[in-house]
Amino acid sequence: MLEVLYMRIFKKSVIFVIANICVYMLFTTCFSAPSCTKILMSEAKNGNYDTLIMGESHAYAGVNPYIVSTNLNCEAMNISRPSTSTYNQYYMLKEVNKDNKYRTVIFDIDYSYWDRGHDGRAGNDCNLQFYITGMRRFEYIKNVLLDSNYNDLIADYKISGFGDIKNIPHNLKLKSSKEYIENDPDIFADVAGLTQSGVYKYGGRGFYEGVDYMEDYYFSPLIWDGNSISKENNLVLKDMAEYCKENGVEFICISSALPPERLKTEDIDEYHSYFEKMCKDYGISYYDMNYARNLERTGKDYIDKEGHMMSCLADRQSKLLCEIIKSDDKNRYFYNSYESMLRDL
Repeated sequence: MLEVLYMRIFKKSVIFVIANICVYMLFTTCFSAPSCTKILMSEAKNGNYDTLIMGESHAYAGVNPYIVSTNLNCEAMNISRPSTSTYNQYYMLKEVNKDNKYRTVIFDIDYSYWDRGHDGRAGNDCNLQFYITGMRRFEYIKNVLLDSNYNDLIADYKISGFGDIKNIPHNLKLKSSKEYIENDPDIFADVAGLTQSGVYKYGGRGFYEGVDYMEDYYFSPLIWDGNSISKENNLVLKDMAEYCKENGVEFICISSALPPERLKTEDIDEYHSYFEKMCKDYGISYYDMNYARNLERTGKDYIDKEGHMMSCLADRQSKLLCEIIKSDDKNRYFYNSYESMLRDL
């Protein structure tokens, strides 16, 4: 009798597990948007590249890999993604560099992602367990996912409204296509939704060309209090710098230039001083393009008030950045104070 009871419990448990797996697979397939990260990481791993551009959305719209390639005599790839934590970017770096082919990493520190408690560990296109391999996957699960919300641990989808249901046919069409399955870079514009947005055009190699203004993009101004900075981000940045040093990779940090109005009205100088000191303490080269000379710009050089660049400004920033990297006298490219920078805006 007891054996029969145990068998019933076992069968019910197996059915429960299988049912959950089926629901998980169904929801992941239907509700999770096609992954931009999947396409970019595959290209970065398999393409003939030696320079990697990383960061958030300011980096994918602000650093042109073709200009970097031409001016630094290299082959650059931009794998920057929005709402992606430093932890995820650390494992993205380790995965795409598993064959030790990269010689330089340019990492864009966006002030906002060190502030406001942002972590961005999982959710749509932010769960890396499906895109990294070998021991790196187990390390990622142990160090990142097990420390996350349990929903983020088991799922790479989030349901936020009726729009997700309307997207199901589009998701299924793209995910079942041969191009998506084989990580064809030519499908990236469709995967990223750039063919419908009208704000960006896809320039290739992960670069978003800003072409139109997005009128009502919302953001919260940066007000410095010193307590909202994520110390976890600092520690992961240090890990990235140490990884690069151990593997013979030059690690360069930048901050893309923000619109003049933000520099005038927000606590930019406090953030600049914080990151400048942090990078110096970690032995990292840091070029804050907010303080760069010869980078004239107005609000019309951005697609929004938050600071995503139009392609013309991104090209100018990229050329100037390359000049700075190659120069033996880098200080001459920067203002030495917040006040002097503001006077020339």
